[in-house]
Amino acid sequence: MIVRKLSDAKAYEAPNHRDYKSLRVFGAEMGGSQTLIFGISHFLPGGGAGPDASPPEKDLLRAGGRVDGDRRRQGDRRESRATPATSARTKAARSSTAATKSAPSRLRSAPVK
Repeated sequence: MIVRKLSDAKAYEAPNHRDYKSLRVFGAEMGGSQTLIFGISHFLPGGGAGPDASPPEKDLLRAGGRVDGDRRRQGDRRESRATPATSARTKAARSSTAATKSAPSRLRSAPVK
């Protein structure tokens, strides 16, 4: 088992994102998983991402705030969502408060070693 404190997470820049901060907790250069990347994103008011589509499946849990998408209101605090791989999406924090989400992204279907 790998235990990592939030203070150990590394900041990263995601393409096509604006007015946000992201931390990578597990996966990719952080290690700990070969099939998932787990990160935390904090969107400032007016911040957002997209439109884009990427190969990984995206799952998220909204920890705070509200984010709206191009298809529907994507949810308030404690709502979860799954987006299939390569599905185009847009998101924006349109409220006057920041929005925070935690999101694992599945890289491939290989078993974790």
